[in-house]
Amino acid sequence: MLGLTGPDAGLDGDGPYQDHSSALQAVCAAATPTDFLFFPEGRSRHKAFDGLLGGASKTLQERARRASPIHHVRASAPPFLLFHGTADKTVDVTHSDRFVAALRKAGAKDVTFMRVEGAGHGVFTQQATKTKPAMEAFFKRTLSK
Repeated sequence: MLGLTGPDAGLDGDGPYQDHSSALQAVCAAATPTDFLFFPEGRSRHKAFDGLLGGASKTLQERARRASPIHHVRASAPPFLLFHGTADKTVDVTHSDRFVAALRKAGAKDVTFMRVEGAGHGVFTQQATKTKPAMEAFFKRTLSK
């Protein structure tokens, strides 16, 4: 979400360094929940989400929407590199499938998705021989501009 929200979202807080941008130049993420309102059939809301989104039940839907990266996609999104395993039992791969589709539909210009067959939630370390070089090349390409 940090890669998609700017000061206009009202999420920057009131801490020090307000004169510095919190905008990210590039995002690399693995097995990321992207829509706290979406849970594939047969999967219940993960217990960690309850703690993350704690508060009054009457405002849960709105808090879940605001916390969901998929609800902040935009054409001017920074470059994204995403990894997700198809056997992830913690965060279903459908989260990334839908997120990538939403980014592309919004017109985001630099979206790379490595959907890894058979990998679980620890896809980044499980497939380190593929993911680490991809991440290094991504940041070299995107941050050297």
